[in-house]
Amino acid sequence: MKRDGIEPLKSLDFLTMGSGIAILCVVLIHSHQRYLSVLFGKSVPVWYELPFTDALYEHIVIFAVGLFVLIAGFKFELTRNITNISEYVCFLKARIQRIIRPFWWLTTIFLVGGTIIQLLGLAKKMDEVSLLHFIEMYLLRLSGEEPHPTHLWYIPMLVFVSFLYPIFRNLISNHLLRLGIFISASILIVLGEMNTYPFYWVRFFIVYEIGTMFCRRYKKKGMKFFEDKIRYFFYVVFVLLFLFRKENADIQMEFWLSQLLWIVGPVVYFYLSGFISERCLSNMLMWLGKYSWPIYLFHEPYFVIASYGLMKKVHLGDSYWAVIFSTIIPMLLSVFFYKKIKDRKLGRYIV
Repeated sequence: MKRDGIEPLKSLDFLTMGSGIAILCVVLIHSHQRYLSVLFGKSVPVWYELPFTDALYEHIVIFAVGLFVLIAGFKFELTRNITNISEYVCFLKARIQRIIRPFWWLTTIFLVGGTIIQLLGLAKKMDEVSLLHFIEMYLLRLSGEEPHPTHLWYIPMLVFVSFLYPIFRNLISNHLLRLGIFISASILIVLGEMNTYPFYWVRFFIVYEIGTMFCRRYKKKGMKFFEDKIRYFFYVVFVLLFLFRKENADIQMEFWLSQLLWIVGPVVYFYLSGFISERCLSNMLMWLGKYSWPIYLFHEPYFVIASYGLMKKVHLGDSYWAVIFSTIIPMLLSVFFYKKIKDRKLGRYIV
């Protein structure tokens, strides 16, 4: 079945590849953080104080995470047309089953498991163990804000953006006006130094809106969309922002530049995913994209910690071989675990 003259099943492979790029970068972030903790111990420098190669590495991988949000916006525009309450309720039910339920179960498992380890005295670092502390940590994790953030912060953010966006869309029909409001709100948040959740997440409304705009443009142009000359502008800005961040270390400036990069980065990687898929379909990226959700859910912390711990035991924890190993193995283990549980009773709740 064609949509606006486009063969969707074939031509939308770039979305799967985009998800593959994004999840690869997510795992690379976490494996590299273990590497930095080995090099610097508990006093890992802030981003702009890292050696140039490590700073460049962080810059390349961390801002690809927002590509998931852009793709979500693209898919929303492609498949959803929410015009009334009943359609919105159906949309919410699907999101709850797909996103919130796995997040709730994993949050519960992580916290209960961590508490048991604490009670048994098996943890290297002992934290407070009490019912009040458990409830406090539980609520902080569910909200996406906690003293020791995990990769699961992304899920409350995506829920926040994807649940509210259809409401904004029905209230404000003009996409440029919506985009302008989202940009203005983000600027006010930076000026007001409101760098806490959920204010911190408003910038992702911009990325989500860009995803819907890209979808509309793609419907008109097909894969020629990825030949737009404006992509070079985003490539150049992405590079210049890295160089500027590295040479102008300032907390307030860093916050402004970070805001820009969380918007520019996903756009850069979206264009790259289309560029790659148009020339050659990477089987590896397609495979990663296909299993990006279970990899995201399961790779961190246990699989990454275990694989990096193994590399430290063989005295390779301070080498990039450890980063490579603790990127590949957790992804494979995550997919293996997912396939083992997906058709079982437990799998109905977690995946």
